[in-house]
Amino acid sequence: MKRVRTGLGLCLTVFIAMSATALAESPPAAGSDAVIEYCLNISDKAADARAARQAETLKLLEAEIDKKLAALEARRAELQGWVEQQRQLQSAAAASLVEIYAGMDPEVAAEQMSKVDVRLASSVLRQLKAKQASLILNEMKPEQAAVLVKSIAAAMNQEKKNP
Repeated sequence: MKRVRTGLGLCLTVFIAMSATALAESPPAAGSDAVIEYCLNISDKAADARAARQAETLKLLEAEIDKKLAALEARRAELQGWVEQQRQLQSAAAASLVEIYAGMDPEVAAEQMSKVDVRLASSVLRQLKAKQASLILNEMKPEQAAVLVKSIAAAMNQEKKNP
């Protein structure tokens, strides 16, 4: 009797999970062995239908993921373009800044450099001709000049390590 109840429970579960095509077969008359046999016969069809639904769901999810990846890749390319454009603008600005400091009186340039960020000042000094840079450093307070020289040396060492 316990086997019949388990079989009936299994059969009810299979009936609920089956697709419309699996239900097209007519169920057997009310004999317990016939019900169990029917459930066993259609369980493969129900499993196949479930697997087909899962495969279709996976295909839809994969297509959605591919679509989102393509959108992300397009956005990444757009942002990379903006970053490159920003680098070019900064490079152009740095070049014109170097020209400005090159044309300044060394005393005035030293005073201005003492007020800006150390990285910016050392970058400008590295791009100036050696004579111009030395005249500007000569006009600075020794402590400030030492900080800039250390920054320039560190940048040069870093470039040697990572060409």
